[in-house]
Amino acid sequence: MAQAEGTPDVPDMGRRQFMNLLTFGTVTGVALGALYPVVNYFIPPSSGGTGGGVTAKDALGNDIIVSDFVANHNPGERTLAQGLKGDPTYVVIEEDQTLANYGLNAVCTHLGCVVPWK
Repeated sequence: MAQAEGTPDVPDMGRRQFMNLLTFGTVTGVALGALYPVVNYFIPPSSGGTGGGVTAKDALGNDIIVSDFVANHNPGERTLAQGLKGDPTYVVIEEDQTLANYGLNAVCTHLGCVVPWK
């Protein structure tokens, strides 16, 4: 078969070069797969949005209105309310007469009973 004039002669890839590329690709893929969890460990998780807050509810299931709640309770006082999934949670009044931005779960991790806080 005659080759056209002016076209470069490009040989096919040999078996040894093909096996080297295949081995290199496999090793690279395995190394990247092993490094992925290590890299993810050092990247902090992103916050899911504006917050996961829920409306606090009193023992009867009614929404707690902050202004009324703060007016009727003293600083440092904690009151049992319904938290996430209806779990008993202590709501705390801060020293500056504001509602704390956290709630303390009152369920014992050992037996699941409600722990009284005195």
